[in-house]
Amino acid sequence: MPFLMTWKPEGWPYENVQRMLKEYSENGSVTEPWRINAFKRSFLGDRVWLLRQGSENRGIFGVGEIAGQPSMRIYQGKSHMMVPVRFTRLVDPRGKLLISIRELASVLETSQIGAQASGNTIKPEQSAALDALLPSDPREREGTDWTEDEISALVTDYFAMLQKEVSGTAYSKTEHRRNLLRSLQRSEGSIERKHQNVSAVLHRLGFRWIQGYKPLGNVQTALVPVVAHFLRSAAKDLDSVAEAIPAPSSTADVFVTAPTDALTINASSAIDPVARKFDIAKRDARNKALGQGGEEFVVELEKARLTELGLKDKIDQVVWASRDEGDGLGYDIRSFADDGTAIFIEVKTTRGDINAPFFITERERLIAERKGTQYLIYRVFSFGREPKVFVIPGPLENGLELRPTAYRASVRPTPKCSQTG
Repeated sequence: MPFLMTWKPEGWPYENVQRMLKEYSENGSVTEPWRINAFKRSFLGDRVWLLRQGSENRGIFGVGEIAGQPSMRIYQGKSHMMVPVRFTRLVDPRGKLLISIRELASVLETSQIGAQASGNTIKPEQSAALDALLPSDPREREGTDWTEDEISALVTDYFAMLQKEVSGTAYSKTEHRRNLLRSLQRSEGSIERKHQNVSAVLHRLGFRWIQGYKPLGNVQTALVPVVAHFLRSAAKDLDSVAEAIPAPSSTADVFVTAPTDALTINASSAIDPVARKFDIAKRDARNKALGQGGEEFVVELEKARLTELGLKDKIDQVVWASRDEGDGLGYDIRSFADDGTAIFIEVKTTRGDINAPFFITERERLIAERKGTQYLIYRVFSFGREPKVFVIPGPLENGLELRPTAYRASVRPTPKCSQTG
């Protein structure tokens, strides 16, 4: 989750910023503890934007990432939750800013810009919009695409980190970046954005991507075939990762509206053939552990929803039908609507994004037709990270574009010819 940190000269003397600028100039980055309000939602590698508030020269003057765990520290004689932030872009806030207040106002709400507390979350799409406004880093080669060798080195590094992450092996993103800096004539910010581009390709294909390198869609076309090459050997392991079932938070944080648009990746001519090769709908349908995990998540989500509605007497009547009564019913879970009437839920789960396609069986379509709006598709997406759900009621033809993909065939008997003697 991206964060907006704030600085006011009257709250933290400018001399401290000067010290940071000196270290940044010498080392290419600087790490500094910063006050964080929404510390419970912070994770290692989350994007950070540093905003100068006050009466003059307001705007973004630093960009970085969360570099450690939040902890209680003494600040100006009081205890505050603070988190180490590693800034990879930093300019003097008394001079030209990275993003002006006028540009910032086109992305963030007035309440976000004027918030008194430092370290509130902003939306991922807002952070992506700020990335688009961020000027190029003068330390990197201006206007040059990455070479094949540079891309190969970065993607190799990315998959090495990803392998460690899925296996639970500790590793340091910072150390990996520093190793790349020794061989690439690129800035840390450029390397970070290219890692985010790899995440965008994996996200588009429905694979797990590295936490902390959130997808950034402006992808260099030459990157796609290199990622596809690595997926030839890594795809099976990535799909078979047994991720812990995430506990549902407040249902308001989980349920979203059905999709209207998608993460835009400009290299569509390169990525579309790869997407067909690694068809996400087929992979999800074959992945039994993923399907069971999604169903378990929805069972707990339904219990949480009923509790919030004051229908606690219904919780024990929620049935995981596909597990307890057998598959083939045409739905997975029996639960209750807001008014207490019965509903029948078919769960479709993916690690991919909100627009990932999925399969519907003919039996599911028929049951949805019979039960009408009592039948609900719960589409669980981004599973294993921050799972979200949107709902499609029956009949399914009203909310889904259905395309036949197969026919059940049997040999038609050949009529016997009559014989005359």
